Amino acid sequence: MPGDVGEGAIPADMVIDYVRVYSCTADDPNGAGAGCNSNADRGLEAGDSVAPFTDSFDLYVDAAGTLPGRDGEERQLAVNSFWSNDGALIFAEVPADDTSRGTVIDVQTTNMGNISISAVDGESTTLFGMGNNPNFWELHAAELKFDLYVDSAETDAESSLLIRMDSGYPAVGSYALAVADLPADEWTSVSVPMNDLLAYREEGLNPLDTSEI
Repeated sequence: MPGDVGEGAIPADMVIDYVRVYSCTADDPNGAGAGCNSNADRGLEAGDSVAPFTDSFDLYVDAAGTLPGRDGEERQLAVNSFWSNDGALIFAEVPADDTSRGTVIDVQTTNMGNISISAVDGESTTLFGMGNNPNFWELHAAELKFDLYVDSAETDAESSLLIRMDSGYPAVGSYALAVADLPADEWTSVSVPMNDLLAYREEGLNPLDTSEI
C-alpha cells in the first residue's frame, strides 16, 4: 500500500523502489493453497464437518409452554397482561377459526395495552448464545417467531404493534410492526431478529439485558 497521498495533485506518479519475490519451501504445484506456510503439518487429516448447533423453544402452541431451566427443570409459562390500560385491552385464549391451528390468543383493544408470555414463578430467564446488549452489533442468529392474524374490519390501519422483550422495565428491547405493512385477513409468519431487540434505544429506557429476561 502506498499510503496517504496527502495534499498532492492528482493524477500523480508513483515510483517503485524495488520488488521482492520469495520462493516458498512448501510450494504446492497443484494449487491446493499450501502457500508459504512451511511449518504446517501436511500429514494431519481434516476432521469431519460439524453442523451448527440450533435449538428452539415453543412459548405457545395451543397453550403456554415451558422454558428449560437450570439442572433440567421445566419452568411453566402463562399468558397475562401487565397493563390493560384500565380495560382498554382484553385478551382470551380461544379456538382459532382455522381449525388446523388449535387454540390462539385473541387480542382486542380500543387504545394501548399489552399482553405477555412469561414464567409463572415470576423469575427472570437467562438467554444463552442469543446476543449481548453491550455488543448488539455482533450478529447472532436468534429470532423470535410467531404467527399473526390481523382482522382488517376491527383494526385501525394506522396503528402499530410493538413486539417487546423485557428484562425489567425500563430495560426493554422493542420492534415496531406497522399494521399497514402486514397482510390483512390471513395468517402470516413474523420473525423478529434478536439483534434488533438488542439494538433498540429510546430516551428514558435502558438496553435489554439478556441475562435477565
